[in-house]
Amino acid sequence: ERLVGNSGHPPCMGNQMCCDRQLGGKLPGDVPSDPWAFPLVPLQQTGCAELLVPSQYPSISKAITAANSGDRIVVSPGRYNEQLHVAKSVHIVAERGGAMPIVESSSSTAVFVDGEAIVVRLSGIKFRVLDCRGNFDHGIESKSGFVVIEDCEILGGHRGVFVYHTGQAMVLRTIIKNCKDHGVFGKDSARL
Repeated sequence: ERLVGNSGHPPCMGNQMCCDRQLGGKLPGDVPSDPWAFPLVPLQQTGCAELLVPSQYPSISKAITAANSGDRIVVSPGRYNEQLHVAKSVHIVAERGGAMPIVESSSSTAVFVDGEAIVVRLSGIKFRVLDCRGNFDHGIESKSGFVVIEDCEILGGHRGVFVYHTGQAMVLRTIIKNCKDHGVFGKDSARL
């Protein structure tokens, strides 16, 4: 498993995310002003907790609040009507072998990522914006930090993935459809 590297491999391709507590709260290298340029580093698993939704936490948001940076949040199949605000390095992943969990947001962005020097990984989840009324309702929005979106579905919203300011995103094997404007859109100093 690898984080990001100069070899062209995308970050976080394995089943676990780097537990940055093992690295003193930082990712390797000159951290994430440019996560695309990190040296290749094995992902650590020791010391990271796995939080289960809904068996341990009734919502994904409550699991995010309880998580430490580097923890893994495993989401069982079902519908979760909530907006996720992520400001720490976590991996939010669908439970293996089940139907794809659905995060539905009414008239707001489904996932908002905002935190300097963080890496957020979203795997195997369907994100749906139910009632897009304006230009500010997106499937996944990243203002800062680095978000990896893999094997997901993003439905509706003004934009499927919106990255701006110093946000960065990598989209892998993901379906984006039924957006009012763009499927993927970046502005300012964003990197896609």
